Amino acid sequence: MRRVREFEIWSKRRELLPADFGKALAVRLWALGVPEHVVLGLNFIPDETDSLNLKSMIEDGELTLEEFVIFCKENSLVQNISSVVSAGLYLEYCFGRCLAWIHFPEDCSQESFVKLVRMVELQGCRVVDPETLMDVVV
Repeated sequence: MRRVREFEIWSKRRELLPADFGKALAVRLWALGVPEHVVLGLNFIPDETDSLNLKSMIEDGELTLEEFVIFCKENSLVQNISSVVSAGLYLEYCFGRCLAWIHFPEDCSQESFVKLVRMVELQGCRVVDPETLMDVVV
């Protein structure tokens, strides 16, 4: 079995994407030659965790309730932290969202990885190292 290094493809901050964007992104990357087993696209499925995370971030002062309410008004969303859709979309807007997982084989060349990161960037997204939570820069 090949050992892999895990990465994530994230959207940019301050944008909202369709729920199925991650799956469509994976299909585009496959069409560009990325093997299907390397990239797994994800759908946006908000749940209670989004509401709990938003509540915690507001309590910690990382985000404000006022900014959340303004965002909801501007996007015709329910203005309640308990709304998983409103909370999930607000968190996506603030931080981006995970669109896909990358399972990059460790025995592949650095050049192949750089090529993959650049392909992701050309799609308007970013590669994040889940261990450091930092964007990958090549």
